[in-house]
Amino acid sequence: MAPRTETQPWRTFATFVAVGALNTGISYGVYLALQCVMHYQVAYVAAFLTGIATSYVMNAKLTFRAKITFRSLVIFPLAYALQYVAGAALLELAVKVLEVPKSVAPLLVIALTIPVTFVVARVAFRAPAARGKTTGQ
Repeated sequence: MAPRTETQPWRTFATFVAVGALNTGISYGVYLALQCVMHYQVAYVAAFLTGIATSYVMNAKLTFRAKITFRSLVIFPLAYALQYVAGAALLELAVKVLEVPKSVAPLLVIALTIPVTFVVARVAFRAPAARGKTTGQ
């Protein structure tokens, strides 16, 4: 498969959403199973880490058709670490303040963070600019 080009942004985004839906199902299943036997925040950590791993591989191979590189392997999880902090805060807000059921709250968090996640994933899998190239000067 050839890498996706910038001329296919909607197709790339649609694939990202489809991969995300599958990944959400996997992560949500992990969360639901674990929140029965442990605190919901601990279950959220485990589900989140599972989601990072599956998202990384599926997005590299299916969405962006990119090689798995050291650069993307570093950037992708770091971005998700920042997203985790925001997501955990949103989860706490949803459960404690808004009284959203703890089984539904992670879905709300995911919906709110999808656009940012797409942009970060795209940056992670985009090849860095070639070094030493001239601009025609």
